[in-house]
Formats: sequence, structure tokens, C-alpha cells
Amino acid sequence: MKKLFNFFFMAICLAVMAGAMTACSDSDDGPSINGTGISGESWVGLSNVDMSNDGETRKFTFTAQDAWNASSNESWCKVSPARGRDGKSEITITSEPNTTDKTRTATVTINVSGASKKVQLTIRQKVEGSSTDPGTNEVLSWIYQYMNKYYLWNDPIPELKLNWSLNYQKFLTSILDGVADQGDLNHDDGHWKDGKRQYYYSFIDSEAPARSVGEEETGSGVMYMAATYYGNNTTVVLNIQQVAPGTPAYQAGLRRGAILTKVAGTTITANNYQNLASRVVQGNVTVTVAELANDGSIASTSDIQFGSATFVDPAIYNLSVLTLTNGKKVGCITYMGFDKQYDSALIQAFKDLKDQGVSDLILDLRYNGGGHVLSSVVLATLISGDAQKGKVYNRTTYNATRTAQGEVGVYKLGTSANPESAIGYDKITEALGASLNLNTVYVLCTENTASASELIINGLRGVDMTVNLIGTTTNGKNVGMEAMTKKIGNYSYTFAPITFYSENAKGFKDYSNGFTPDVELDEEDYMYGDFGSTKDCLTAAALQWISTGTKPSYSKSRAGNYVRRLKGDANNGRTPARNFGAIAMPEHIEL
Repeated sequence: MKKLFNFFFMAICLAVMAGAMTACSDSDDGPSINGTGISGESWVGLSNVDMSNDGETRKFTFTAQDAWNASSNESWCKVSPARGRDGKSEITITSEPNTTDKTRTATVTINVSGASKKVQLTIRQKVEGSSTDPGTNEVLSWIYQYMNKYYLWNDPIPELKLNWSLNYQKFLTSILDGVADQGDLNHDDGHWKDGKRQYYYSFIDSEAPARSVGEEETGSGVMYMAATYYGNNTTVVLNIQQVAPGTPAYQAGLRRGAILTKVAGTTITANNYQNLASRVVQGNVTVTVAELANDGSIASTSDIQFGSATFVDPAIYNLSVLTLTNGKKVGCITYMGFDKQYDSALIQAFKDLKDQGVSDLILDLRYNGGGHVLSSVVLATLISGDAQKGKVYNRTTYNATRTAQGEVGVYKLGTSANPESAIGYDKITEALGASLNLNTVYVLCTENTASASELIINGLRGVDMTVNLIGTTTNGKNVGMEAMTKKIGNYSYTFAPITFYSENAKGFKDYSNGFTPDVELDEEDYMYGDFGSTKDCLTAAALQWISTGTKPSYSKSRAGNYVRRLKGDANNGRTPARNFGAIAMPEHIEL
């Protein structure tokens, strides 16, 4: 029996030695698998695997060409199973709760037998609740530093418990929410309706806005429209709200106020208007346009065909002069957004109005969501002129720390000096030569009238000019942002948190609920009419006020003049105006 045991023992030893010799021989020939020997891995594209600080279990799958083993270099990170066979495989990685005050990492290594390379996964647990450990995310670090230093309500930020594993949009929102939880401290950062915040004004974006003056668009040029019941309240038409000048639809003769009854030969109904509206926006289509009789009925129709093109959405949609029966000439300008690249065009527009001898101005800001503060100063100077030169138009006030350091920004009418640039902005002084030198201006407004548009109202009232408002209550954005653009990695980010209040020369800034119109008139109750024409209800009201010298009044019971809009969206979720804000671009702000 002993001899038999020794025989088997010797046989096993010889087998082991033979295997060892074989392995040595294979090693000398190099690896049998070129690369990792792994394919179809579920972690592809992940340079780091972030796991919860509270502990987490994650499963990963892959296909191995041969037997494999897996291990972790940290005890808090465990891998199971430790080895497996070739073919489809699965491992489970479990992390224990991170009770330290620092981000920690572990390396999980997967080694396929005979492979020339190993697979290594970095498992990371970021610290949640430490504002001093942003990890390796440069975007989040940039957001935090800017907010901590410049946000208008920055005091609570250092004490906030932040989650550094969020994406940049959610990370910003978490800071804004954290400040809001401190007794609604940042109430004025956002638009409110029915007691609820609809959105924050502060934003960060790495993509182009949904709609912006100066931005390229592709389509027919029809920007927005409303689906409307007409006549007996069973007929449905599309009522055009905006057509960008110079676009295929505009060149074909389509204008704001046009009433469409058919698209591509199909009659518009309550069931198909959304699809047909999309075809109008896209272009390369024929539409049937209705002409109305005096009694409001459809008198005739005609077809208009237009194509599609890439175009730049302009700032000025309409510039016209209307002559009243008393001989007065009234200038009308529809301005969609305050953008410095359009300041020269704006100055030229006012030169044209001045050359035609206008004595009154209707300023249509109903879809103007704001923009550059400097451009707002240019427009205010074009309206007010030499009589107001050098007077304070807008004063920006900052958070407590900056205020204690004596920081304040002052913009003056007709004066190039400004808090954004050491060399000033010469378009402001250039505007004096084209100014209409008015004492009164009639502003058409809606809820979309925001920020830099509201600066016009507040700033001119601050120097005792008369600003008559016609329409509906404005947005109520009495704050602004010092925006920054930065390239991080392969992406360019625009970050614009609220950093200042806007107040006029009298120190008034409390218009967060919006400016109430002197003449309340909702254009959504009527068929749209073309900009700068008597068919537009807001323009018609302003013309009546100018002509008679008396503020018009409208009965709330004017139901006979109403139209009924369909509730569904006819514009695929697009809104008539984007809230750009009151944007300053100070040269001295750096991080």
C-alpha cells in the first residue's frame, strides 16, 4: 500500500513538473493572446466607475477568450467571483460605505490567461457633502468657485452638502435649490407663477439655446403660430405669429397675421394641426391663405409656396412709419433681442425714423427676452437723446462681500464709460446722433418681455420719462448675470448665474412681479395682425392713445371680439421668446 501511495505521489509530482516545464516553454514563446483577451465588455467608454458613498453593488459582463482571474487592490472594494472560465462571464464589484472625508479609488484587475495585456477598472467613491473636494471634475469645480464668489446670494454656499457625482446641469440646480432652502433667500432668481417657481434664471449650457437672436436656423422662416377655432368654433386655422424677415416664407409674401386653412392641400383640423404646423416650419410646402371680409368671414383664399433655407434670426423684425389723420408720424420698431452685433443696425434704424420726421415711437418688446445690458443702454439713448445724456440709466448692485468692498456698476445714458470695459462702448455715444429725443415712449409688452427689456422701462422712468405700457404684465426679471464662457475638455460652456440687481437712478429695483401695463390687452384673445399695422391689437391701441392723447380703455366683456385658441402646442414645444437675461460681460471677472 505504501509503495502504491509513493507511486501515485511520484506520478503527480512528475505531472506538475511537466506542466511547469510546459508553462516555462510557453512563456519563452510570448503570450498566446494579443491584447486583453476580452470583448463585449459592458464598461466600454468608462474611464472611471463612480460608485455611491453609501456603498453599492454593480454587475459587469464580458466575454473572455480563456480562463481569467479578477482582483482588487483595496479591501473596501471586493470582486466576485475571483476567477472564471472562457466565454460569457459576469463579475460583481461591491464597494463598502465611504466613512472617510476624502474621495477614494480602487483598481480592479482582470487578467485572461495567455493575454498580453490586463484590464484595469478604476472604482471611485467621491465625497458627498465636502465643498473642498471636487474630485477631478473641472466643470463642477468651475461652477462651484464662481457661485461661491459671485452669486448674488452666495452666503450659504460654503455650508451646502453637495453631490460631486452629478452632471453639471443637476449640480448647478442642487446649489440653487440649496440656497432656496435657506428661507427662500434667492427668491428673485427665477420666474414665479401662481406661487410656484417656473424656472431659475441662472443657467449653464454647453449647447446653443433653443432660440436666440443671431442664431442660425434652418426652415421656412415661419417661427411660431397658433391653432385657432374660427367662425362657428368648429373650423380650425393656423394663425401666423412670427415670420423672420428675409426667409423663404417672408420672400414669398407670408407675414404675421396670415390665416392658413390648408397645408399641402390638407384641410387643418383639431386632429392634424400639429403635424401640419411642423410642415410649415420645415418649409418646401404650399399653404392656403385666407383673406377676410369686413364681417370676419373668409372672403377668398390663395396659395403660397415657399422653400427652406438656413438663415440667421434677426433682431429687428419690423421698422415702419404710420401717418395719423392729424399728420403725426409714428415710428414702429419690433425688436426681438438685445445683441451687441445688432447695435449698428439699431442705430441705423433710428436714423431712418429720424429722417422721416417721426414724433412718436411704438417700441414693440413683446417677444424680447433681454440680452446685453450695453445694448439696452444704446436703445435707451436712441429714445431719450441729449436731454438725458450723463444721467444714470442702470445701477448694478452685488452680493454682500462685493458691496462691502465698494463694488458697484453704473451705466449712463449717452456715455460710453461702463463697468464692463475699461475702454468704454462707443455705440452708446454714437446713438446720440440718431436719437429721437423723446419724452414719451409707448412699449408693447407681454410676459415674454424680460430683463434687458424691462431695463428700458425702469431705466427711462428713473430719469422721469413717460413709459406707457400696453399689453400684459412683463416677466419681472430685476436681476442680471455676469456671463462667462470657458472651454473645458472638448466642450465650450456658457455659465450665467445671477450676480446683480438692476435699479434705476431713483434706486427702484422691486419689480420681480413684473410691470403692470397701463392698458391691459392680451393679444392671445385676438387674431394676430402684422407688426406695426392697425390690424395688430396692441399697435392699434397705442395708435389710438397717440392720436387722441387719452389712454384707451377696453371692456372685459368684449367677448364678441375674442378668438378661441386650441390648447395644444402648434410649435413642437418651442416658445416665442427665450429669456436671455440682462447680460454683462465684465473684463475684470476671472477664475
